Parts: sequence; C-alpha cells; structure tokens
Amino acid sequence: MTDAFDADAELYLSQAADGTVVARLNASLAGDPALRDRFVLLARLHALLGEIGRRTAAGEVGTARLLAVHVDRPRLVPPRQVPRSRRWWAVSAAAAALLAVGLAVLTLSVIGLRTRALVPTIARADGPVQVWRDGRELVVAGGLRLRAGDRLEVPLGATLAITLVGGRCDLAGGSSAVVEAADELHRRVVLERGGMSADLAGRELFAVRTPAATISLADAAAAIDVGSLVTAVRVTRGSVELIPVDGPAVRLGAGATWERRNAAEVATR
Repeated sequence: MTDAFDADAELYLSQAADGTVVARLNASLAGDPALRDRFVLLARLHALLGEIGRRTAAGEVGTARLLAVHVDRPRLVPPRQVPRSRRWWAVSAAAAALLAVGLAVLTLSVIGLRTRALVPTIARADGPVQVWRDGRELVVAGGLRLRAGDRLEVPLGATLAITLVGGRCDLAGGSSAVVEAADELHRRVVLERGGMSADLAGRELFAVRTPAATISLADAAAAIDVGSLVTAVRVTRGSVELIPVDGPAVRLGAGATWERRNAAEVATR
C-alpha cells in the first residue's frame, strides 16, 4: 500500500499525475491520517531535493550552505572549561561528523534527482495496453515504473502515456516498443513499429531507437512513425539529433522532416 501511495505521490509532486492518480491520492489522504503525514513529508523532501539539485547544478550553493540548510542548529548552552587535548579531539570529531552529514545530504539530493530522471513511469493507459516483464504480463496502471527489458504492446484504439523528467512520450495505437538501457544510468525506448510523440523541456536527454535511426531529444518535441518499410521523423519544437544506422549524425530543427528505410532488426531482447 505504501509503495503504491509513494508512486502516486511522486507523480503528483512531479506534475505528471492524471485524474485517476489524483482521485486515488484524495481517497487515501481522506481515510488515513498516517498517509497524510507521509504526504507532507514527501512533499517537503521533494521540494528540498529539487532546490538543492537546481542550485548545486547552477553552482550557487556550496557544501557549507547545504549543511547550514539541512543540519539542525544546536541549542546554545554555557561553555564548559575543557582541557586543551580533549577540546582538540572534540573539534576533530565534530568536523568529521559534519563532513559525513554533508556527504549524506549531497548523496540524497543526487539520488532523489537522478531517480526521477532514470525511471520512465506510466502516466496513463487507455485501452487494453500490455506490459510484459520477464515473460509475465503486469497490471498496467498509472505509477508503474518501467525497467530495461519491459515490452510495451499498444493495440489499435489504445494509447499509452509515459512520464519522463521534463516531459512525456505517448505511444499511439498499433505500436510495439521495448525499454532498454542506453547506459548504466539512462533508459530509452526502442520503437519497433507504430507512432510516438515525445515532448521534453529542459536539459534532460531522452532517446528513441528505431529500425532506421536513434533520435535524441532535449528541450524539443518530435513525432516519430515506424512503418513496415520506412521510419519518419517530424520535429515540432526545438531541435533533435538523429544517428542513422547507415550514415553520419544529422540535426533537425523545428518544422524539419526526415525519412529513411528501416533496417531488419532493432530491439534488444
């Protein structure tokens, strides 16, 4: 129950929750005081880590400032006379403890931010969408986190929306895709057939691999269609980089289109 609640809260706090997720959250919060307290805690942590990440990335906050924000200030008490040798060891121990707390704060901030970036999450599924993992079919619902190797089947008449950091991608009916690991940190979608639209804001990079090319987006929007013979890409905002399977990289700006014949094999299984 807590894991499902945390997933819904993450979608809501990341501004990626649909009406179904919001309704579930409202029902949970109305009936459980403990979950209300947990939601307040998650909201505070979400805001705190986001601010740390933004300001650290911009070079505006140093470790000392982070510690000043996150370490409770001790209560002041009258000083005691401490022998010089004991005073030196006390100062050393305090410095070591402060450094450990600082490293923990930095690690937490990085983990919190990168987790959002690395885990594609289902925002909404309309129709009989299927997600297969290790040979078994999963229950498809908002908040389901996708892993490398997950296969997505979106039959005709259905749609699937996936939340990404800074945006989302939508798979149209008649699409088949696989989530794969682009590297140790990043995930991308292998679009085997069908249509996808992706829209991202900010610097987070998202890639779509097709039988003809790998399309990388950052602060851009594009529509990608994989037919039986040809892959077509249309850029609607910003610019995207394409790396064809049989040629040099190409950069396309808003309004540009690109088509190429498909290669025979694409998905990593």
